[in-house]
Formats: sequence, structure tokens, C-alpha cells
Amino acid sequence: MARKGFKAWCERTAGQYRKSFEIEETSPLCAWNLAAHLGVVVKTPKQIPGLSPDDLDILLGEEDSSWSAATISHNAKLWVILNSSHPPGRQSNDLMHELSHIICGHEPARLDVSDDGLLVLLSYDGDQEEEADLLGATLLLPREALLHIAKLKLGLDEVKKEYKVSKDLFSMRMARTGVNKQLTYRRKPLA
Repeated sequence: MARKGFKAWCERTAGQYRKSFEIEETSPLCAWNLAAHLGVVVKTPKQIPGLSPDDLDILLGEEDSSWSAATISHNAKLWVILNSSHPPGRQSNDLMHELSHIICGHEPARLDVSDDGLLVLLSYDGDQEEEADLLGATLLLPREALLHIAKLKLGLDEVKKEYKVSKDLFSMRMARTGVNKQLTYRRKPLA
């Protein structure tokens, strides 16, 4: 469960990053621009030297649904490796989730390689994952942006294209922020 006051902190943080990029509170915040701002290198499996075609087939083929993104430390820099087989909105959300771990100063999960070459997660912190989910979603779609979207009566396809988000993320943010409920008093909800 997220810390007391964490949701409000997420909204403030989303606003602060928009100010640092000199964009409106309601404007989209590009995850790749934020990564560059934070000094984080973003790569896909195909851009990682030394991965064999068999490794790529596993990561982007038969096992593509088993992972989304991972943050690693390489040459004293943080890298986020994104699953490029996922749709753009999902990649944007996955990248923002990983950046949220970094912004929050979370301890990275520990991984190991099993004897048969499989990656095994040795540690998992549900609270950190929940916080990264919440901050990542808020960075992409803060409450002010949701109200702006509603005011402009943007359709789902426009929102997905403009804000680089998935339908699921948009629907979740509309429901969890109370914007949907607020809008039901005025008209039909968007998501």
C-alpha cells in the first residue's frame, strides 16, 4: 500500500516535471524525454550487444508477454531495457514505471540466472511496485490532464495518440482519480 500522501506527491511531481520541461500542466510528458532528463539510457533487446538471435527470439517471441521492462546498471549509468514487441502505449507506460522506481529511490529487485539460463526474480517489493505504478500513471496522465481531456471531449484514440498511453491506463486513471465520477454528475464518463 502506498504511503500516506503519496498520491498527492505524485500529482505535484507530475506538475514539477512539466514545469522543468516548460510545458503546460495538461500537456503530455514524453517518457523518453524524461529518461534523457534523468540521464537514463533507454534500449531495446535488439540494441544490446552480445544477445544471440536465439536470445532475441526468446525475449521478443515466445517469452515476450512474460516481461515488460527492466532497469540495470551498466558502466555507472542506469539503463532501461524495454520490450519492443509491446505496443507504443504500453512501452511508454512501462518506461514511465521504471523511471518512477528511479525517481522514488527504490531498491532494485534482485535477479539471478538459473542453471538452465532462466532469469529468476529473487526479491519483490509489492509496495514499491504499487508506488511505481501510481507515479508512472500520474506522470503520464495527471488529474489536470484528465480534466482537460474531458473538457475538450477528446476520444480514446486521440488520447492514446497524444499522451502515448494505453486504453487500460487511461480507463484506470479516469476511475481512480475520481474524474469519471465527477463527470457522471455532468454527463456520461469518457472511459
